[in-house]
Amino acid sequence: MIPKPGGGERPLGIPTIRDRVAQTAAKLILEPIFEAELEPNAYAYRPKKSAQDAIQDPTFDVYSGKNDKIVRRIAINLKFKVPQSSQQRANGLKGGQLTLDVKIGQLNQPQTINAPANAKPFSDLSSALSGLGALGALSGGSAGAGTGSTGGTGSTGSNTAKVQAYAQCVQQAAGDISKQQGCAKLLTPGG
Repeated sequence: MIPKPGGGERPLGIPTIRDRVAQTAAKLILEPIFEAELEPNAYAYRPKKSAQDAIQDPTFDVYSGKNDKIVRRIAINLKFKVPQSSQQRANGLKGGQLTLDVKIGQLNQPQTINAPANAKPFSDLSSALSGLGALGALSGGSAGAGTGSTGGTGSTGSNTAKVQAYAQCVQQAAGDISKQQGCAKLLTPGG
């Protein structure tokens, strides 16, 4: 028995041989039953599958200065396909590509970093995007940006139009942070 901080005792929780045999037997019996019910695109906590199986052709490039070996750029590129069974939930998305490209400029120079004007928490963006099918994955949904389209009309069509208007606004802002922040109004209801 192990003493508890608030008084009393509890048993030491080390499984006995009998416990391990029972756990292994339950796993051997239950795993095939649940495995048959899972979708083929589910990768987490499955035998012989991992999240890495869902990603195709990943690249991770690091560029550094020839003489000083200081990192100047990091580029990550991931391609993925949405399984046929999940495409409807992903608003017709068939696949996509996620690219992150970070360039580091003015190294070893004095820098001033200011917080954006009228900054809001990420949760505000996430909840605004949750109603937009094409960007729902950013808020924890199963959709994402990429190839494919819904081809329909109704609320999904208007949401798609909002997303397209937002993307065009951000692109036209051309790196001007205050203009990019102004694009957020296009994602709000009535925006």
